[in-house]
Amino acid sequence: MIMLLKKIDLVLQAIAYGFLIAFLIAGHQINFTDLLIIYVWWQFASAALNTWSFLKSPYSKKIKIYWILTASDLFILFGIINTEILNYSYAGEIISFTPLYGTLGIAAWYWYSYLKLLRYTDYKNEITGIIKS
Repeated sequence: MIMLLKKIDLVLQAIAYGFLIAFLIAGHQINFTDLLIIYVWWQFASAALNTWSFLKSPYSKKIKIYWILTASDLFILFGIINTEILNYSYAGEIISFTPLYGTLGIAAWYWYSYLKLLRYTDYKNEITGIIKS
């Protein structure tokens, strides 16, 4: 049952990521940013719930890299928000969108890692079933 929920989570994340890219290409900046914030929180919760599964698998390095990238991205984002550069120039706007667009890369990294984890878990369960029978 849990594996099914994880697979549903993976598929829904892929669909939501597709919507994010579509909004980005269409130029709907406000909708893109709102969807990105929702998606990031969703993926953050998913990663938090799946960290233990990653750590017990051969993909423990991938989840560690995800958390390092996420922490770095948040550090840059909140560091930019607290600076005066946002008030005085277009450079501030450009700099402030850098971590937002970087989030797309981090999201893709996590999704691919999550896919590999689920494939590994399916394979491991299949081998365990064959050995038991």
